[in-house]
Amino acid sequence: SRIVREAGGSVRDGLSLLDQMFSFGETTITSQDVVEVLGLVSREVLMRLSKGLLEGSLTEVLTALADIFSFGLDIKRFADDLMASFRALVLCKIDGCMGLIDLPAEELTEYQSLAANYTRETLHLKLALLMAMAEELRFASQPRLTLETAFLKIIETGNVVPVSTLLGHLKEILDSLPACPSTTLLPTEQPASTTTPKIEAPAAKSPE
Repeated sequence: SRIVREAGGSVRDGLSLLDQMFSFGETTITSQDVVEVLGLVSREVLMRLSKGLLEGSLTEVLTALADIFSFGLDIKRFADDLMASFRALVLCKIDGCMGLIDLPAEELTEYQSLAANYTRETLHLKLALLMAMAEELRFASQPRLTLETAFLKIIETGNVVPVSTLLGHLKEILDSLPACPSTTLLPTEQPASTTTPKIEAPAAKSPE
C-alpha cells in the first residue's frame, strides 16, 4: 500500500518503484524495507512527532527531528508526510470522512485514538501551522532551525476550545449563581419649598 501511495496514481511511477524494491534483493519485502529503500519517514517517527506536537513534549519532538536529520531524509518529503499525518487526524474528527484516509487498519485505529483527545479546531490549527512551515522551508537557508522554530510555535498554541463551548460554560456558571433579591423602590420625597417671599418696595411720595 505504501508503494501505491508513493506512486500517486501513476502506473509508470508505481512500476518504477517496484523495480527499485525488486533490486533490493529480498524475497519478502516488508513495509520497513519500502521505507528504507525509498528514503521515507517511518510511521513510527511520524506518530512520535504528532504525539509530541499535540502533547507539548518539546524534548520528544526535537529528538525525533534529530533522528530524521541523522538518517539524511529529504526534508521537503518529511514535511509533506507530517502534514499528511495531521490531515488524517483532522479527518478522524469529521463524520463520514474515514474513507478519505489511506492507511492500514492498524494505523488508522492509532490515529483515531490520538485524535479523540483533541478538538477538531486544535488539529486544524496545527495543520495550518505546518502548512505555513512547509512554505518557509522552500526558501530557508537553515532548514533545521526553521523546523525547530516552527515546532516550538505549534506546541505553544496549546489546545483550542471552540467559542460555542466557552459560551456554554459561561451559561452554566451564570445559571448556577443565586438569583439577586428583588428590591422595592421607595417613592422619593418632594423637597420642601424654599421659595423666598416677595417683598414689595414702598410706593414713592409725589412732591407737593
